[in-house]
Amino acid sequence: MSDSMGLNKLSDNDLVVLAKNGSSDAYGALVRRYTEKMYNICYRLTGCEHKAHDLLQDTFITAFKSIKRFSSNSSLTTWLYKIAVNDWINKSNREKVVDVVSIDSDKVVNKSGDTSIREIIDPKQSPEKSYSKAELENAVQYALDKLTPEQRVAIVLRYIEGRPLQEIARICNESVSTIGSRLGRGLKEIKKYLKEYVKQ
Repeated sequence: MSDSMGLNKLSDNDLVVLAKNGSSDAYGALVRRYTEKMYNICYRLTGCEHKAHDLLQDTFITAFKSIKRFSSNSSLTTWLYKIAVNDWINKSNREKVVDVVSIDSDKVVNKSGDTSIREIIDPKQSPEKSYSKAELENAVQYALDKLTPEQRVAIVLRYIEGRPLQEIARICNESVSTIGSRLGRGLKEIKKYLKEYVKQ
């Protein structure tokens, strides 16, 4: 079955069923459908374009190999996030290195990225404090790079991807209270690096 036969019009569940039955075209349709969304979180987690592409590729490869174990009763987004997050945390813990890189505003296309900035930074700057979107993006990414992998995951999922606490807890295999604590510590740490932007 190919796109000309209507794959792109099928639901996620229908595509998953076809993929479980061996349809590489159906899985390819899922990859195309989720590439943008997954690239955004991979970029925010890694802070690096080539590492984001590597993580994205590894995520889809793992998902393909595990597709028969995916339960259609759960969210495909949550499942893909969980694969990406676990992979990134494992790699981060092995490397014990956090690269400090900036992010250009045109590199991340998920509009919820703006929401994360509004959650952390006062959008109404005083007249003498006029910051461009690129400057804010650079500052936020720099602050994210300073967090532990676990805190960074929580912050990215909550304030950039806009996921509810219960879903983040499922993705991370943690309790809601643990995720709440990571968010609190993460935000406190971020604000240390965003003093000139944060509303006092």
